[in-house]
Amino acid sequence: MSFTGSFRALSRSNELSGIESSLVRGTLVSTGPTLTYTSIGANLTQDQTTTVSGASLGDIVALGSPNLAAGLYAVGFVSAANTVTVRMANSTAGSITPGALVFNVLVVKP
Repeated sequence: MSFTGSFRALSRSNELSGIESSLVRGTLVSTGPTLTYTSIGANLTQDQTTTVSGASLGDIVALGSPNLAAGLYAVGFVSAANTVTVRMANSTAGSITPGALVFNVLVVKP
């Protein structure tokens, strides 16, 4: 999936309660990469990157992640121009091998 353009967040009644909709306007780009993680040791992290054209340092990244094993957490951030890093953290006492996972990566330009 890929989308580039302007958006406006709206509730079911087409207005945001207590917030002007103009405060949540921005430009977004998204992608749905498959990222492959090898064994992640106890209390360690592993990074994988994906290209998101138009992403810039300081942009906001939101992830739609697959059903992750207990103790795994993922966070995304723009690490360089056109590059989003998805950092997987293992908060357990043992190693976990997540394997290939498909993420929905959304980049919002403030």
